[in-house]
Order: sequence, then structure tokens, then C-alpha cells
Amino acid sequence: MSYPVALAVSGGHVFVANSGNGTIGEYTLSGAVVNPFFIAGLITPVAIAISGENLFVLDGAGRIGQYTTSGATVNATLVTGLNNGLGPADLTVFGGNLYVAYDGDRIGEFDATTGAPVNATLISGLDLPSGVVVVPEPSTWMVLTVGALVILIFHLASSTRTLKS
Repeated sequence: MSYPVALAVSGGHVFVANSGNGTIGEYTLSGAVVNPFFIAGLITPVAIAISGENLFVLDGAGRIGQYTTSGATVNATLVTGLNNGLGPADLTVFGGNLYVAYDGDRIGEFDATTGAPVNATLISGLDLPSGVVVVPEPSTWMVLTVGALVILIFHLASSTRTLKS
């Protein structure tokens, strides 16, 4: 591994984003190496997310690539243009959409099939969001803003925001 920054688990496999060498490595749950260069040639991968057989990779160039969990490229530039400010920080997938923390102040929502923006600035005005997590029930979306040590909880269905500090 070379500067591992993110991981995702699917079945009996762990996929690790290695920012230092631009790869996604594949490992077993017990830590055995399956393929350290499962996906190669990436530009500083910073986050990964899995939905079914789809593996999404957010890179430092502000792109989200779509791959299969067997390693095939579906669309290496599914989403582009996410590096207009401080760059991309995190990615998650939920309900057919990708949620991305990027540009140092926002969370965007993109269609996981087409890459089209659903709402590129779903939440804006944040202070360096570094993580985004969707909790399936009751569909609450949580954004961890490390810069200000604040957790913003955003309810997807009602667009209600709650600030926890």
C-alpha cells in the first residue's frame, strides 16, 4: 500500500484507495492481498464507495469514475469538474445517487448511473467538509465538518438541518 486514504467492503473483499500510487487495491477480510493494483492509473484517489457491483472512485482531479467490483471500467469520468476550489474530500452512494464533499464548502448530489447533477450544491457554505455518510433509516444524511468540529445532520426527505457541536 502507498498512502491508503479510504476503504470500502463488499462481500469478502476490502478495496483500499492508495493515494500515493494512484491505485485501488483488493484484499480479503483477513488482510491477504488479492490484487494490489486492482484499478491503476488513477490521479490521487481520495474516496471510494460501493453499491451492488458498482465501485465508485473519487480522485484528486475532481472526477468520479465508475468501475465494477470485478475490476472493469464502466466510465472513468462519470462525474467531472469537482475540483474548482479546495478539491474533493469524500464520497458515498445511496438510493441511486452519489453524494460528494468537494470544493471545501459543499456537498453535491449526482445520479449514480448517468453522472448528471441532481443538485450540485445540495448543501453549501460548509467549513471544509471531510466526510459524508448516509444512514439508511430514517434516511438521515450526516456531514462531518472537521474544520469547525461541527456535525451537520441533514434529513434527505424534509431538507431539515440540525447543527450539533
